[in-house]
Amino acid sequence: MLSGSEHKAMILELVPRFRHEFHLYDPEVFEQRIHEEKLRADHLGTSFVYFELLFNDVFVDDIPRKEFRRLWEVVLASLIRLVRGSDVKGFLAHDRGIGILFLDCAEAPTVRLIEQVRERLTREGLGDKIRSYASGEFYQIFGYAAAKPGDPASKLGDLVPKSGDAPSKPKGLDGHLDGSGL
Repeated sequence: MLSGSEHKAMILELVPRFRHEFHLYDPEVFEQRIHEEKLRADHLGTSFVYFELLFNDVFVDDIPRKEFRRLWEVVLASLIRLVRGSDVKGFLAHDRGIGILFLDCAEAPTVRLIEQVRERLTREGLGDKIRSYASGEFYQIFGYAAAKPGDPASKLGDLVPKSGDAPSKPKGLDGHLDGSGL
């Protein structure tokens, strides 16, 4: 099993191959961008969806080290097809994974993204290398709705799980989604 920093290094090596516009922020900048997008959403009355892909939860445990590169090539190719240039992408703190903010939407293409990753891996003969996506084991999806005027409790509210099975807070961030610590 690769460490989080090994996953990150491999991704950083592969990203330029796909498209130079695909940029992943460092964790500190990414968390700041989340805070900024929450402020923007509240100000403009918009919403966004937050998607988290955790490195140690994506692939099954018994994968030979040499296969990880091909797996990440397929996963990144899927991300690049469905993530818009305006969406905010970044690494999570402590090299735990990748987060994506799908901006100005209540429903992001997250289901299509998961299905495409699974389909592409299966086509490449690697479908058995990813954890079950039906149970949501390797990803988490959260929604953020803008604060409502006159509702003081909704100022920079929490991200809300998009499924009943999801944890109440994203695992990959350090609790800064409420604006604290930024």
